[in-house]
Amino acid sequence: MRSPLDKTPKERGLPSGGMRKSRIVLAAFVPESPAHRCKLQGFCDYAAKAGWNVETVFNIGALGQSITSLDELDIYDGFVIDFWPLYHIIDPLRLQRPVVSVDRSFGDDCGIDTVMCDSRAVGVTAAQELLKRDPASIAFVAPALDWNFFETRKESFISAVEAAGRDVLVWSIGDKDDRLAERQRLAAWLRSLPKPCAVFAPNDVVAVAVFSAARLASLRMPQDVAILGVDNDELICGSCLPSLSSVMVDFENAGRIAARLLDARMADADAGRSRGPDRHETYGVLGIASRGSTRVVHQDEHPYLQHGLEFITRNACRGISVADVARAMFLSRRAAEYAFAASGRTIHGAILDARLDRVRKLLLATSAPLEAIATSCGFSSAEYANPLFKARFGATMGAFRNMARKGR
Repeated sequence: MRSPLDKTPKERGLPSGGMRKSRIVLAAFVPESPAHRCKLQGFCDYAAKAGWNVETVFNIGALGQSITSLDELDIYDGFVIDFWPLYHIIDPLRLQRPVVSVDRSFGDDCGIDTVMCDSRAVGVTAAQELLKRDPASIAFVAPALDWNFFETRKESFISAVEAAGRDVLVWSIGDKDDRLAERQRLAAWLRSLPKPCAVFAPNDVVAVAVFSAARLASLRMPQDVAILGVDNDELICGSCLPSLSSVMVDFENAGRIAARLLDARMADADAGRSRGPDRHETYGVLGIASRGSTRVVHQDEHPYLQHGLEFITRNACRGISVADVARAMFLSRRAAEYAFAASGRTIHGAILDARLDRVRKLLLATSAPLEAIATSCGFSSAEYANPLFKARFGATMGAFRNMARKGR
């Protein structure tokens, strides 16, 4: 007697031919990571439009302990996995079900389609951003992890900087067991670099380590050291003062691409078509989330201007006033306004710019409704925000999002 896995869709009582079936798919992601949640959001957006039932799994223990045979996975039409331990359980060649992997590569003919971050684009984007500062030295700090995408980001960053006629100094974080000693070594190295210097870290966690070492070395940021990370984890980036700039990666699009690949494979299975070669696609970069760690500081600016700009960056969408900013700068309102005016800005204008920048980031990085984005950024409505956004970016919020997605 054949197992349920060997039966055709018709034998299993499922519709075939032109009728689209109601699918149930298993999506496994890491809940602790905002990046992984964005990927899941993109996947679920596609799934909702396609009418799929999505079962999300976050805990390897709960899933691993419950599976005793492959037959238990027969209820699923396909799998998308962004949680590495699950690959030990789900074998597409034995399951005969489509599997799409997000951010883990496999060899050809293993039966898994993949969606990978375009790490070369990450490195090039970082190089272009830091070269704008024309620093005296440019550096890359590598983590103590032998991950291919870190190496690719490093190589592409170095190539892009060298193409501009500059050199890159590289530091590799070593002993993980003695964090203080390693931090002291990194601090000494940062202190030795020609100033001002610009440092690229291949993710935000490494960027925080660089930030900590720079503080230990009594270096000013961004005046002495400008730091740029990757992933735009707002909780991590906002934990530093000044807050960290970061390369924004198009994580939601990763989920949408994974869903599209899975949809095509499930349609092939329903139609009885033989499985073709493994498919491999990439998702790219949205731009730079510019914050205090890479801000260009003018020689004659007020020493407390940084405090005001940081306060605005963190609180612009919370209904702050000019008086609130002045208090954060430890100045009178008049003195605070003078400090901003000397830099060619007004406090009110800086608050509005920060709100609009936040709208732009959410339009690029999420699928949230326009009204929800506008109100979350401190505007009374999308109708009120739209003309302001258009004056700044040349298009309404909806048009801007549509153009950005067409360009992906």
